[in-house]
Amino acid sequence: MGSRSPGVSFKLVLLGDGRVGKTSLVLRYVNNIFSDKQEATVQASYLTKRLVVEGVPITLSIWDTAGQEKFHALGPIYYRDADAALLVYDITDSDTFVRVTKWVKELKQMASKDIVMAIAANKSDLVRLKNIETQEAVSYAESIGASLFVTSAKAGTGIDDVFSDIAKRLLEKRKNSADGLSPPQPKKGILIVDDEPEKEPPPKCCS
Repeated sequence: MGSRSPGVSFKLVLLGDGRVGKTSLVLRYVNNIFSDKQEATVQASYLTKRLVVEGVPITLSIWDTAGQEKFHALGPIYYRDADAALLVYDITDSDTFVRVTKWVKELKQMASKDIVMAIAANKSDLVRLKNIETQEAVSYAESIGASLFVTSAKAGTGIDDVFSDIAKRLLEKRKNSADGLSPPQPKKGILIVDDEPEKEPPPKCCS
């Protein structure tokens, strides 16, 4: 039997204004369910998703944060040690896109400097595709090293793409990091010998 690649875990946090559909995106991705009467998230909720990327088992620990202003101060608790952030806005509400740019500024100040970011233009089912204006968002995403995806939690479109992209980029970053996915190597100066050492002869008895 061939050896199986070691699995890795990553923390992903969702950020964005209230009612942009963060919870709906996560529930559609993890459980493939959608509700028009989804209640607003209070503080944060947590779900996990397991997938395989390039033969490597990956566990995404997904933190869905509350978008209401009164919970804003709690944001750093969840994103400070995150490996990735998915910033979500309502494609029908330009103000929620402006809020995304503010979240990005916070992430650059308080989160890991190499955090992986992606942007989801959600609720695309509410507008005709030919009327979707995303060029500004695309240009902005490129300027911060992020990817932009047009999604709809209700229709279930674009969601697998955005989470898969994040997972692939996280895996690539891990492979390029110092520790990577390879097993630890012996430290310099330490020689590991499989053979048992020879036993010393017993001391001679005194006369």
